[in-house]
Amino acid sequence: MSVKYAIKELLIRRHRTVVTCIGIAVSVALVISLYSLSNAYKAAVRQPFEASGVDYVIERPKAQNENSAKTSGVILPDSATAITNDEVQRIMKIEGIELSTALQVWSFDKGNFKVIAGIDPDSPNIGPVVFVNWIKDGRFFVSGESGVAVIEKHYANSYRLKVDDDVEISGKKYKIVGTVEVKEGSQLSAPNYFLPIDDVRRLAGIADNDVNAVYIRLSKAADAKIIIDNISKAITGVKISSPDSSLSVIDSLFSLSERFTWLISIVIAVIAVFLILKTVSANISERTKEIGIMKAVGWTGGNIRGQLTVEMLMQAILGGIVGIITGVLLSYALSLFKINATLPWQGSPIPGSQGLADVNLIPLKISISPLFILAVFVVTVLVALLCGLLASKKASVIKPAEALRRI
Repeated sequence: MSVKYAIKELLIRRHRTVVTCIGIAVSVALVISLYSLSNAYKAAVRQPFEASGVDYVIERPKAQNENSAKTSGVILPDSATAITNDEVQRIMKIEGIELSTALQVWSFDKGNFKVIAGIDPDSPNIGPVVFVNWIKDGRFFVSGESGVAVIEKHYANSYRLKVDDDVEISGKKYKIVGTVEVKEGSQLSAPNYFLPIDDVRRLAGIADNDVNAVYIRLSKAADAKIIIDNISKAITGVKISSPDSSLSVIDSLFSLSERFTWLISIVIAVIAVFLILKTVSANISERTKEIGIMKAVGWTGGNIRGQLTVEMLMQAILGGIVGIITGVLLSYALSLFKINATLPWQGSPIPGSQGLADVNLIPLKISISPLFILAVFVVTVLVALLCGLLASKKASVIKPAEALRRI
């Protein structure tokens, strides 16, 4: 087996060499980019939960046969009706979790729709309470304060509102004491207004201590399945949202499941194998005379198989390296795009993303594992090696006399 001879043959048949290398490179690049895109999209869907420090959100959707008592003023969303204080207390008794609560409501004031979150700023830093740390101008209200509001910055800019302005919500005036800036991907708990939770209860006309959203963070040692089972026993008729449930229902071009990604990868691999086999077979047919001469001067079948395999191996290595570079560049090029990672109805307080269009767009954060790249490269080389060995068997049985008759 001669590397110099292999290089010479590849250069002589440069057209076929280029086609083979391109086929291998495209296959490798597609596998890497599909895998990285799938992981990036999953990370983007999880970001709203992670940004708010939330593992699960508990809400109680309205029953299908239950009519809305109110259609104007301040109302609870159909996706998040009241959860009683007794139910919250039962959830709090579950070991391995930390939680905070909120009261998310919609206000249908004349000519202006608002999404409002009532919170207790002294609650654990989970869900909407994280916004206490994201104050942009002014201050956040304190526990026990009343008649004040904190407004989301994008919404404030849209309606030209600022600190110390008065706003009217359902006939009651509130003074804006601060603005908060929503971080990318935090729309899980990003309303237009934050009010003291008791003020929101009075606006919505619901019982003291009732809420309609429970945000849960698991301890590191907690078993998620056991926690979910215990929550289901403690409270009924609720929807438990998580990043995984969001992934399963979001309809998006980029929503590639792991199973689908691997299916596409297998199809690409089969096409690549077919291309390699066809290339090697065509190469052998073209070189029948040459192989006959090689045998006539003493080359064995094993020598010929080894030489053809080396040539295939060199093409696989070159194609694999080009494919890896292309796949990585393509993957990181995708990070320039943003996707709309709006949460499922049950997990989002915002039906129309009012004033928060920029916040709903989350950039794809590409992260490619070096081990995955190495695995793709090794598999590519091994597959090419196997295909080369299988196809070169045909060359090893060519008889010198038969080949020389064609000269």
